[in-house]
Amino acid sequence: MKLSLPKTFVLFDLEYTAWEKSYERNWSGENEHREIIQIGAIRVSGQDLREETHLLDYVKPTRNPLLSDFITSLTNITQADIDTRGISFKETLIRLGDFVGDFPAYCWGRDIEVLEENCRLVGCAIPSFFSQMENLKPLLAPRLKSIGIDTKHYTSGTLISAFIGEQESRRAHDALNDMRNFRDALLELEHKLD
Repeated sequence: MKLSLPKTFVLFDLEYTAWEKSYERNWSGENEHREIIQIGAIRVSGQDLREETHLLDYVKPTRNPLLSDFITSLTNITQADIDTRGISFKETLIRLGDFVGDFPAYCWGRDIEVLEENCRLVGCAIPSFFSQMENLKPLLAPRLKSIGIDTKHYTSGTLISAFIGEQESRRAHDALNDMRNFRDALLELEHKLD
């Protein structure tokens, strides 16, 4: 049973500001916002799951412009990366929209919600291309469960380890690496469903 993916689609991922235990608090601490600091996306051929092209942007947060030690340690994104390579959220939103184009775009988890939250934070309208976005996690969970994989234990960047073990793979918590790891996991799942 194949995955029945579109002819061409986009996989995208976000990294955003966090602090020690902010995930457990659901970012409810004082002045805690899930401000995007990195967007990674790959355009994929649905026929063979080959990466066609990619996008990687660093984004300057506005509410908390200085990264916490926690998020730097988790993601390997430094303050220098943000200061020298970062662009505004509005600019990266335009770039992401251009990259997505008319293709369906998929994430793993709450990334669409975080994009919408960032639109509210900077006061911009939610772009029309958001209607092309979908969270693949609930759609793939039953298929993964059927082969013994519980999605609760994996992020987009670590799902590949459910198939190949703890072998050396791309570093997780980097938005572009996570989507390349996720694409690899989709390829493994496709083979398992043959």
